[in-house]
Amino acid sequence: MISEEALPTVNVDVGESRKNAGSGKEDLARQEASKIPESDKWTFWQACALNTLNMFGTGPFITCAILLQTVTPAGPQALYGYFASGVLVFFDSFVWGELSSIWPYTGGSYAYLSEMYGRDTWGSLAAFMYLWQLLISGPLEVAGGFVAAASYLRYFAPMSDLGAQFAACGLSIFCFLGMYTGVRESARMTYFLWVLTMLAVLYVYVAGFSNLDASNFKSPSGWQKSLDWKTFGMLMRVGIFDFTGYYDACHIGDQIKNPTYTIPRATIITCGSVVVMCVGIYCAIYGVLDARDMENMNANYPISEFSEKLFGKAVACFFTVVVTVTILASCYSMIIGYVVVPYIAARDGFFLKWFHHLHPTKSGLPDHSLLCFAVVTSACCFLELETIIEALMTTRIIVQLFGQAVGLVYYRYTHPDTPRPFKSPLYPLPSIISFCGFGFVLITTSSWIGGDRVGLLEMSIIYLAIGGVVFHIWAKTKRNWPYQELASGEKYTANDGKVSRSMDVNSATAESL
Repeated sequence: MISEEALPTVNVDVGESRKNAGSGKEDLARQEASKIPESDKWTFWQACALNTLNMFGTGPFITCAILLQTVTPAGPQALYGYFASGVLVFFDSFVWGELSSIWPYTGGSYAYLSEMYGRDTWGSLAAFMYLWQLLISGPLEVAGGFVAAASYLRYFAPMSDLGAQFAACGLSIFCFLGMYTGVRESARMTYFLWVLTMLAVLYVYVAGFSNLDASNFKSPSGWQKSLDWKTFGMLMRVGIFDFTGYYDACHIGDQIKNPTYTIPRATIITCGSVVVMCVGIYCAIYGVLDARDMENMNANYPISEFSEKLFGKAVACFFTVVVTVTILASCYSMIIGYVVVPYIAARDGFFLKWFHHLHPTKSGLPDHSLLCFAVVTSACCFLELETIIEALMTTRIIVQLFGQAVGLVYYRYTHPDTPRPFKSPLYPLPSIISFCGFGFVLITTSSWIGGDRVGLLEMSIIYLAIGGVVFHIWAKTKRNWPYQELASGEKYTANDGKVSRSMDVNSATAESL
């Protein structure tokens, strides 16, 4: 036997190690993508439809009453925070655009974070923490849509809060069962539901602006005092919740035609256009329903009240059905985007192997991941919508949005020669705006240190800290970084940022077996 000391030690630059690991991921991603027939993949317009459904379904049809009631006294001054959040997410879409053009893989942020920070080192931690928070933030976001849909059903039949929660849970189960039709049917259904959503938007525009009362936009006296910094952050949080979804196509890169071209453009175009359209919807609704109408609303179904005030009960019932279907369509699109992420992570060895499973007959359907999300989402349907909005944004900002804004700058610095089919305009301004804007929203989160009754900020930090502990236990059990050989077969040492490759005969024999 040859001793370990007798073997040469080769120092390899970390960047080269990451490059090799990244190449392996590209090959694996291409293999997975090649299994999906080209005719089953999503086109540019279907990708835009997917993003649009997510944004509109969890957008102004749900939150316009919540936004107005956030300020005291209630009034249209709440729109200032909404405008600010629209600018923020539009700049953030540039960050997503560049990252998705470099790594047009299924997995979205999971792929970006692991590659930017090094798959064999800190990137493995970043990816794990993203997956850890996704187990909460993903189901919370989807559950928010189901809770809102159940609120609209209360227009037809008065329900207690508990009854509405059970209705939301039932809608969740129904929608997840629908996903078992498979990805091919989902793409076609998404396009149809997108058309229905656009018709609902057109109705609100025509009905609202043709009956607009300009006096509704007059802010109450002393409105300036209602926009303190913490309230402004809360308003921005509602806006970000509305716009969340502009990156949904990033999660299913392997299932999109020409993803390097399609995903960045679908992300940015959808984000910019929907932000403008959402602001228009708010103006159309507020032009008909004033602050008093919003405050006296029995439940969160603003489009129903909007339609009844203009055209009567029958028309209101019809559009209540339309909006409810639109919200469910949004939930459907979010499910499509999120369920593939644990599957991809398990495929790459960063998550439980159980998630790496496709339905035997449904092309590209990760059925185990779908089942897990169905259970957690259905449980989250028993939370209030305001709590859902605040809770999901906190962990997502810390891990995902901060991580990508900083990671893009870091990766450009460390890998200046990497091909970038799409380059972020005005770089590095989008990353700076994203970091500062989301940071402002984060510090306005309800917290015990800030004197709030519920400490969502502290609870989110504790949850992420537990995730860090779980990562180290998982990594040590799997003998992954930082406890054992790297995924590339190298061993990390803190020698001037180098990675040492050292293999003995036993490890070489194990690899050959």
